Amino acid sequence: MLRVWVDAGLQDPALRAESAPPLDWGRRRMAHYLRPRDFGDVDMEAVVMVALLGVFGVRQRGAAEVEAAARIIERGLLGR
Repeated sequence: MLRVWVDAGLQDPALRAESAPPLDWGRRRMAHYLRPRDFGDVDMEAVVMVALLGVFGVRQRGAAEVEAAARIIERGLLGR
């Protein structure tokens, strides 16, 4: 869904303006989970997390792909 909004927004300025609030909502929700950490740039990494989850949710994934994505989120973004 994220990819469709971004692609459509590139072609339609009105849609681009309407897409900003939902994308910012996702960024704020991810930042909520990242804020307790003592490292990194919370806002930028929240954008990365929204993009990662957007791409990851495009199709069904196998167990190895789910495990790899979980490790990226847990170790790289959450610092666990």
